[in-house]
Amino acid sequence: MRKTAITIPLILAFSVSTVALQFVSLANANFIGALILPNEPNTTPPTIVVHSPVQNQTSNSTDLWLNFTVIKPKGFFGNVTSAWYTVDGGEPQNIEVHDRFINDSGSIFLPIRELNFSSNLKLTVGAHDIRIGVEAQSFYIDYVDRQGWVYPSVLVHAESETVSFTVAVPEPFPFVPVAAAASAAVAAFAGAVLLVNFKKRKRQAPIASRR
Repeated sequence: MRKTAITIPLILAFSVSTVALQFVSLANANFIGALILPNEPNTTPPTIVVHSPVQNQTSNSTDLWLNFTVIKPKGFFGNVTSAWYTVDGGEPQNIEVHDRFINDSGSIFLPIRELNFSSNLKLTVGAHDIRIGVEAQSFYIDYVDRQGWVYPSVLVHAESETVSFTVAVPEPFPFVPVAAAASAAVAAFAGAVLLVNFKKRKRQAPIASRR
């Protein structure tokens, strides 16, 4: 009986503390940030891995796909805010980004470490080069007197290496050689048929009677 009397208050205390902790976590996102965010920003730039086109590639099509992956470094708490590419040093072309870490209400999400991107390229015949860039927001935690914990951030930029490739003129189907070969084959077949018919007639011709 005495053991039961001691156990019940402990269970109640544990239950109350658990509910209170969940309430604080849900009501105040600062509690989560204080647990996971570093005290200094991580300014290591993300890594950009280009899958297509590859270096020194030769393509017979002017319609190519750009495929690349952005990999955030370890200990990076933040999101990619923008991504773009330039072809032959032209104007940057933006690519839509779906990544978030802290939303407008202050809720914190676990960061996605790898992001995959794709974009269709319409190119002309000749030599080309492409370069990719991204901008990311790196968050950290700081204490401001009388304001409590705040989450400042810094912008981190990254660029890929320049990928050089070539779009070649597609080789036309050899219609003329094929047509010439077909004509030669037909002519040879016709000649063989005529030769067979000629020999056949020669055998069947009547032998003139001797007088």
